[in-house]
Amino acid sequence: INPDQLSDVMPSAVLMEAAEKMTIENFEAMSGEGAGAMFDVLGAEQVFGSLGEVGVAGMFSAMGVEQMATLGTETIAEALTTMGTDNAVAMGADNLAEMMTAMDSESMAVVGGEALTEMAGAMTGEALAGMDPEAAASMMDTMGTESALASLGGEQLGGMLGAMDASQMSDAFTAEDLTEAAGKMEHDDVQRMDGESAAALLEGVITVMEPGELGNKGSAVDAGLVAAMLGAMDSSQVQDAITPEIAEDLAGKMEASDVALLDSDSAAAMMDSMGAGAAVGAMDQDSLATMIGVMDGEAITETLDSASAGAIAGTGGRHGRDDRGRAVFRAQLRSGGRHGRRDS
Repeated sequence: INPDQLSDVMPSAVLMEAAEKMTIENFEAMSGEGAGAMFDVLGAEQVFGSLGEVGVAGMFSAMGVEQMATLGTETIAEALTTMGTDNAVAMGADNLAEMMTAMDSESMAVVGGEALTEMAGAMTGEALAGMDPEAAASMMDTMGTESALASLGGEQLGGMLGAMDASQMSDAFTAEDLTEAAGKMEHDDVQRMDGESAAALLEGVITVMEPGELGNKGSAVDAGLVAAMLGAMDSSQVQDAITPEIAEDLAGKMEASDVALLDSDSAAAMMDSMGAGAAVGAMDQDSLATMIGVMDGEAITETLDSASAGAIAGTGGRHGRDDRGRAVFRAQLRSGGRHGRRDS
């Protein structure tokens, strides 16, 4: 049935009778336009007053962002409170994320922090990271930072931080809070974050942890987790986040598997910051070879001068693919180049 013709084909009473027989799965077989049209025909009073928790969850799970946007934030909040937390969770993470994005801070307060925390805990990091930044910040504010840190796992915290921008993170979290959140995360959780969020997270961690503690094996924020943060950043964010001394200290703590979490830009930024000579002194052969391996040819030739390339080549380590090896060789042939922020 064409959604625009639903009210002509099926009177409200007949449509309500049909809706009462449907499961969440039946509703999800409908188009978003169809579910939105059904809500319009039945009306909010009848849907929330008579359809039942499962029916409300099914109808809203079928809707998309466009349909929800036309209903208004108060209607979305009423839908969530009517269906209850268990049915909301049964809708699935992506549907919940769409409903959160359709609400503002006032409507989230109606749903309540406890219910939102339970819903967030059942969502995937990917779904949370895909939320609108304002919605994620409002959700965190309603839940409360203390409750979120106590109840959510690293996947969920990484997703919510990934959705928020740096200013929203600083409003919601202290440096100590961010360090606690980081300690719950795995590499994959951090990799869902964008560069701005990852940089804000690392800044908080560096503020709290003692000099030399960052990246230690067994630490809540070990070298692999820091590498994952750096890997999410672009080169300027990496060089703003860590000093040459920190870069060298971290490089010496990174195993090859940690270094592999970097990308070409972040690896080149670390190399440029500490200087290739420092890298050779701090890193073992496998880790150094992996760092060269993740850098593309252009990054290698722009980052290394001939002396630095010669020092790296002299370690006897692997250089990854042949084009990386050729790039190191070309860097050796250059008459000069950048030495980075620290002399090599």
